[in-house]
Amino acid sequence: MSIDQASASISWRFIQDGLCEGAVNMATDRALLESCNAGETGAVLRLYGWARPTLTLGYAQKPDREIDRERCRNRGIPVVRRPTGGRAILHCHELTYALVVPIPHPQFPSDLMGAYDAVSQTLIASLRGLGLEKAQSVRPTESSSLSKPKAKRSGGRLARVRYYESRFPGSPSGSPPEAEGNGMEGSPRFPSCFASADHREIVIEGKKLVGSAQRRLSGAFLQQGTLLIDLDREGITDVLRFDSPSTRDAHRVRLRDRTIALSEALHRSVEFLEVADAILRGFQIFFPGNWMKGELTSAEKGRRDAFLSTGTLVEL
Repeated sequence: MSIDQASASISWRFIQDGLCEGAVNMATDRALLESCNAGETGAVLRLYGWARPTLTLGYAQKPDREIDRERCRNRGIPVVRRPTGGRAILHCHELTYALVVPIPHPQFPSDLMGAYDAVSQTLIASLRGLGLEKAQSVRPTESSSLSKPKAKRSGGRLARVRYYESRFPGSPSGSPPEAEGNGMEGSPRFPSCFASADHREIVIEGKKLVGSAQRRLSGAFLQQGTLLIDLDREGITDVLRFDSPSTRDAHRVRLRDRTIALSEALHRSVEFLEVADAILRGFQIFFPGNWMKGELTSAEKGRRDAFLSTGTLVEL
């Protein structure tokens, strides 16, 4: 069976939502993960935005220690917990993706870093399609690469990379150079996602553009990612807790020096739908199959509504 014949038998669902409330976004992503883990649904890519500025926390973050609840209340910023890990993100002018994939899946390596790498390659190619030539992914550090085996690149994936290059000249065909990661040894660990880069996240000349986090269950994984279209560096600094004023200032400087938005990198205004189209096109090329635009199933809607009714996603 050829690569094209095998790919034609793989089904993908694509969901494009508009600007939703934070709790709805997180409940929806969690419902997609739970349904896939139960074997009820297959692979799905969901793209969406945010109805208003919203602070999300990684599932293991401690809100009382890392966020300023009073400042969030005064600014009308809801606080919601993500089903994935990582650190705090102030969502506003961005595109967010949620990728849910069964485990195992013929188009993804079985390990965490292999899955990160597969998505990273796809995002970089999508950004090249927008005209962004300098995007690259952060490599694991030498120490982590010794403890975690590297995923093998299949012949099929290499063929798809070359096919993408023929369609969009300048797309990446190999591992990028080492990208700058978390900063100098001994620097403070900030509570915000975009203060550092890790796990094959996307950077431009050392400045973080895309933050991602993954949650793996026995039968499926969810990867959520934030692609900055514009950036409010002061806003996220304002609503987090820090040990001292000097640490808050250091965080402000870190975001200034180590983050970048798509509009800044392209030196032009960028529309949500333009980015969404590019991301979808990249996924369809890197993960060929029977792609169908869809919506939530009745079971997924039930799970989403159940998560919303408990109030466990909302921290403020």
